[in-house]
Amino acid sequence: MPATPAKRAEGRTGGRSDPRGVPAPRPASGSGRAPGHRSSPAGAGRDELIELVTLRALGYSYRVWGFGEGLALVGILRAAQRLDRPQWIEAVADLVAPTLPRGASTLDHLISVEALTELARVRPGLPVQGAIDRFRTAVRSAPHPVRGEPQVHRPDLPLLGTTIWVDCLHTDGPGLPADEAAPLVEEVSAVLQDETGLFSSGYDVVRRNLAGRYRVTGQSRRSARLGTTMSTSDPGRASGSNRVQSGISCPYA
Repeated sequence: MPATPAKRAEGRTGGRSDPRGVPAPRPASGSGRAPGHRSSPAGAGRDELIELVTLRALGYSYRVWGFGEGLALVGILRAAQRLDRPQWIEAVADLVAPTLPRGASTLDHLISVEALTELARVRPGLPVQGAIDRFRTAVRSAPHPVRGEPQVHRPDLPLLGTTIWVDCLHTDGPGLPADEAAPLVEEVSAVLQDETGLFSSGYDVVRRNLAGRYRVTGQSRRSARLGTTMSTSDPGRASGSNRVQSGISCPYA
């Protein structure tokens, strides 16, 4: 069974990833810094804040995968490297490893390729490629109910099957190669974002009406990175980079 949120936050992940068990986190101050980390009053305060935020993130009841979870897990992995907390990496591995052998699912579009890629980098040996392939298959095969309108991820939902959500971009963009991600993000942004740069929460591709105006999501780094690969020749439209920098993820599973 996966470790409870409390055990993850305490660094006790149940030992699936490490049969000897995982040590409790060390204090943020002192010798627990990653090698080469420079200590300063400002840096120490920042690291203490990172530790507190990470412990709170570890205490969340993850579904793996649910909306926004990939961003949190990437943050935990980055914090683990900065503060030299290998037990946090094991905690993420404990959460993710049981999901890797799963078969195809209607929820595969929620898989965070960014989180899987980062986890595989810091915790080699986990077979993440199958899950990455499932995500890409789900996104690439998503239907277009209306010609010329964006694809939808959940056509099986009775009331929301023709709706796209601003949230889906936090997985769709970073999870695909740049040459596929850029046109997908541009297509969705064209209907969700207005001339001010703000995004609506959703858009029904059949009724062609917006929902939840306006929703401003975080200026996520992964969206900004993708935005640097995009541009537009139409000066009347927001540029691709501006579109994508408003961040994005799907709220319905």
